[in-house]
Amino acid sequence: MKFCFVLPDLSGGGAERAILNIASNLLQREHQVDIILFRGKIEYKPPEGINISILSNNPSFNWIGKRVLAYKLSNTIKQLERTIKFNVIVSTLPLADEVSVIAKLHNHWCRIANTLSIEIDRLAKNNISKSKRRLNRYQNIYNGRGLIAVSSGVKIDLIDNIELDKAEIKVIYNPFNFGRICDLSKEDIDVPTDSYIIHVGRFSAQKRHDVLLDAYKNTHNPYKLVLLTNSDSQLIEMISRRCLSDRVIIAGFQKNPYSWIKNAQLLVLSSDHEGMPNVIIESLIVGTPVVSTDCPSGPREILGREFPQYLVPVNNSVALSKAIDFAIDNKVDMRSIDLTKYQLEDSIDGYESLIRSNK
Repeated sequence: MKFCFVLPDLSGGGAERAILNIASNLLQREHQVDIILFRGKIEYKPPEGINISILSNNPSFNWIGKRVLAYKLSNTIKQLERTIKFNVIVSTLPLADEVSVIAKLHNHWCRIANTLSIEIDRLAKNNISKSKRRLNRYQNIYNGRGLIAVSSGVKIDLIDNIELDKAEIKVIYNPFNFGRICDLSKEDIDVPTDSYIIHVGRFSAQKRHDVLLDAYKNTHNPYKLVLLTNSDSQLIEMISRRCLSDRVIIAGFQKNPYSWIKNAQLLVLSSDHEGMPNVIIESLIVGTPVVSTDCPSGPREILGREFPQYLVPVNNSVALSKAIDFAIDNKVDMRSIDLTKYQLEDSIDGYESLIRSNK
């Protein structure tokens, strides 16, 4: 069968890494896989055997630019379908979803990797009009279409808060190759020799590095804090303002983060919202415990049944600080969490089932 994935680029985010993982495993099942990018920003190396098409060197994402991209996308799809049509086309991230909808792609599914209503609520705090426009935009893009939700929480959000009553929504978790992740975690990588706590995530408002740093500053443990994110002047200033420059390491983007995670004492997630935070599951696979905000959505689905005490309210640095200290002091073992539903096979089966849905 023939699959196509549409993304803005392959920058170092969780959605991009997940798509490459899905594509790689579909390829291993002897499917043909193409990836179409709006621009050539590539921080993850695509697996061999996957055809990459880039629509523009310097695309514009304004109203006209999106329609130019849609035209190029449609033409590229036609060229790639000269012999065999795509059985499934999957776009991910709102920009790619919107352009794909404008292009009127066939057999098209939008993969939703975040709780969209949180973004709308945040906009409403400063600009009600902008918030309403964003809600209308999402409703116009997604209602009546085939949607892939990366967690049950995302599906509930789409139905209850975005009010997509005409959409067909399937929950397909991201695939995790447990054996591969464990093997990569054993690679000899130059990680800090001193004990450390780790946070993995790009520097953005959603990830709440400010809350993380405030919480970390008030912990009583002596461990350093490692941030797997690219350096940014605002982040450096955040760290300096809290007098933490000698305790925080900005390690940059890591193509293989698993050794870093495995050797950490604890992984902390401080986000205001997620879709399904891959890094929590990856941390548990390699045996590193987790403290997380109880953000929508994902953390409660993973930790809530057995370890609810390691979930804290969003935007609460005091509660996060206490949970970090508690986890470090008590050397929590989270290996009892059942991760079977996140295994690679079930996820790839889900993507293959989209072909049957189109028949």
